[in-house]
Amino acid sequence: MVDPYEWKVFPVVAYNSDIGLELGAFGVVNRLGPPNVPYHWSLSAQAAASVKGGPNGKPELPVHDDNVNLDWRSLDGRWRVRAGAWFWQAANAGFYGLGNQSPGTGAVGATSERPTQYTRSELVGQGAVAYQVLPTVRVKAGLEVERIAPVIYAGSTLDLERSEPLLLGLNTHVSALGFASIELDTRDQELDPTHGVWLEASVRGSPGPVTGNTLTFGAVTGHARVYQELWPGRLVLAARAMVDAAFGNVPLHELARGGFTEVWMMGGSDGVQGIPEGRYQGRIRLAMNLELRARLFQFGAFGQKFGVGLVGFADAGRVWADWSPRPDLDGTGVGLHPSFGGGLRLRWGETVLVRFDVAYAPRPASTADEPLGIYFDLGHIF
Repeated sequence: MVDPYEWKVFPVVAYNSDIGLELGAFGVVNRLGPPNVPYHWSLSAQAAASVKGGPNGKPELPVHDDNVNLDWRSLDGRWRVRAGAWFWQAANAGFYGLGNQSPGTGAVGATSERPTQYTRSELVGQGAVAYQVLPTVRVKAGLEVERIAPVIYAGSTLDLERSEPLLLGLNTHVSALGFASIELDTRDQELDPTHGVWLEASVRGSPGPVTGNTLTFGAVTGHARVYQELWPGRLVLAARAMVDAAFGNVPLHELARGGFTEVWMMGGSDGVQGIPEGRYQGRIRLAMNLELRARLFQFGAFGQKFGVGLVGFADAGRVWADWSPRPDLDGTGVGLHPSFGGGLRLRWGETVLVRFDVAYAPRPASTADEPLGIYFDLGHIF
C-alpha cells in the first residue's frame, strides 16, 4: 500500500548574494492526492536567518525569514486555499535611488556606512482562495494584512532623498491589501513544466484610512510564462515576462516588487538575476526571463527518486519612476538592463526542486559590492 503522506524535514542551507548564507530548518508534510492533484494539502514551516559580512567586515545576521504556510486543494482539483503568516526582516534592504538610472554607489554625499541600504521589517498574514472555473482557467481573490517597519540609516541614500514626493511609507505603518486575479494555465505541472502557458492578470489595492494612514494605492499586473519542450524528456525552453504598474500613494516597499504572485521584479533571486535586490525601484516595473533547461539523468537513493539538470538563462528589465516622464531619474531611450548566467538543478521526488545559479549583469546594474548574483535555493524562478 502506498503511503499517502510525504514528509520532508531538513536543514535550510541556502545562499543568496543579496542576503548571504541562509541557515535554519524547514519541514513540510504533504497529503498526496489522486494523479490529477499533486497533493490534497501541504503544510510547511521555516525558521531561518542569514549570515553575511557587514560594512565593517564583521559577520552579521542581516535577514530573518520565519514562516508557516498551508496549501489545501479539493480532491476534484477545483478549489485551492492558501493561508500563511511570516516575519521577514532585512537590515540590508537595498535602496540606491529612484528610477532607471539610479547610481550603483547611491546618492552623492551619502555618509552612512550603509549608503545604499535601510532596514525593512515585515509581519504579514495572508489568505487566498482560488476556484477552477474551467479546466485551464481559474480566478483568485485574497487579503493580506501587513505591518511594515522601515528604519532609515542616517546619511544613507534613502535619508538624503526622503524629501522626494514619490517616496512614501517611510514610517512604521499597517496596511490591508486586497487582491484578485484571473489565470489561464495549460502547464503539464507546476514544479518543473515541460510545455504549456501560464497567463495572469491581477489587480490589488489598499485603502489607507482603513488602517489609519494615507497610503491609498492600487496596482495592476500582467504576468506571462511559456514553456516549450524542444527535445522530449531532455530539453525545455521557458520564457517569462512581467509588468507591474502602481498608482496613488504607493509606499516604498511596493516600488521594487509586485503581482498576486509576488516577485522582486528588478533584481534579486526571482526577478532579473545578477542585479542586486532593490537596485532599481519605480512605480512601473518590467522584467523578462529566458531559460533553456536540460534534464541530464535520474537516479535513486535512500528510497527516493532524484533528477539532475542544467539551465542557461538571459534576463532583462527596466523601471520607470513615475507615470509622467522623469528623465532626471529614468534617463531616456530603451534603458533595458540585461543579465546572463546558468546553473544546476536537482529534483527530489515530486515536490522539491533545488537550484544553484550564477548570474552576471554588466555595470552599472551590478555593483562593486555585488559583481555577481549567486543563488542557491528551492524551485525554478518561474
